[in-house]
Amino acid sequence: GLWGIVIPTDWWRPAAIVGAVSSIVLFAIHLSPLSVIPIVADAAVLWAVLVSGWRQRARRGREPLPGLTP
Repeated sequence: GLWGIVIPTDWWRPAAIVGAVSSIVLFAIHLSPLSVIPIVADAAVLWAVLVSGWRQRARRGREPLPGLTP
């Protein structure tokens, strides 16, 4: 992916926050019953980033993901 190669991995948290807040604002402006699910999804992203301390780990090289080693 682009994170860590073209875009620094430190930028993903602010990008997730800006994206989720922008999405919530837009769905709140055009509020309808169909906008509830995206607002809940955006709130989950904000909770994961701000409250639970979810962080991106920088990966170097082609290391396998944890749990996927043969």
